[in-house]
Amino acid sequence: MGSLMVPTGFTCMLCTSRMKFANCLVWCVSDCIRFCFMDLIQNELHYVAEEWNSHRIRQSARAVAPGGISDLLYFVPNREGFASCRHLVTDQDITDMAEYVSAKPAPAPAEFVDLAQKIMEEEHWSMQTDPNSQLDLYCKLVDAVESL
Repeated sequence: MGSLMVPTGFTCMLCTSRMKFANCLVWCVSDCIRFCFMDLIQNELHYVAEEWNSHRIRQSARAVAPGGISDLLYFVPNREGFASCRHLVTDQDITDMAEYVSAKPAPAPAEFVDLAQKIMEEEHWSMQTDPNSQLDLYCKLVDAVESL
């Protein structure tokens, strides 16, 4: 990170509250990470889940669980020679669990997204699909935010 000479009572343009610049910069960097990498991470997680659920699990003599392809064992267990082990849940069960489970990770705040998109437009930068190129974009965005 660059060494900016910023007064202790600096007012951040993103959060519009008076705080130490270093604390604000930590939040800006965190927002930049979410802005740059959230979609890449989510896509990778979907890919891993698809690969995992479609790979063949070997039958093991010591395992209680059956062998086979996870998705087939779950969705059509009878076809694979097994009984369904699904457990029906009520709407209330789902509501009760919702407080313990987050369906989606929190995206970068709208204020940061607007700022990042404005910087990217001015600099003619774009979101990338590979992690290394996206890391370069992240570094450039952090530098641009630091220089505000």
